[in-house]
Amino acid sequence: LEKPQTKAELDMVRTDPGWIDRQGIPAGGRSLMASMGIYLFDRVAYKRGLELYHIAAKLRSGCFNYLSQESVLSDAGCISQVPLQRITLMTSGRSSLASCGIWGSIEFTHTKKVLDRLSGELSYDPEIRLLRASPRLALADLRAARRNLDLTGQKVLD
Repeated sequence: LEKPQTKAELDMVRTDPGWIDRQGIPAGGRSLMASMGIYLFDRVAYKRGLELYHIAAKLRSGCFNYLSQESVLSDAGCISQVPLQRITLMTSGRSSLASCGIWGSIEFTHTKKVLDRLSGELSYDPEIRLLRASPRLALADLRAARRNLDLTGQKVLD
């Protein structure tokens, strides 16, 4: 079962907290693994729908990261499709695709850009707790990564 959605499906993939404890990791009631070493407490009240952003921040906490490419262009209405269960970030770390189970995937694309040179193109988004590129920077990142530009509308190209 790749991406469980219903309670019955989630129950099938839950990990016994006792097993987690035996691996030397204090489970503390956690039974759902989001990514390697990152667990979400299913009994904690938090705003749903932002899990991928919070997982991304934890996975690359020692790197310079910002939301960009298709994620930003979609939010700005500049591409014709909305990515579902997938976010795209630029990172000073290595490029990779992190699968986060039922929450989706996080695509990290390496960049050599530094914060000092991008400060006018980045803003902090307190809801997702990440830096967010401007649509202009997101398009530049999309081009630099040699990504498909077919979905970009005239609005972003002007």
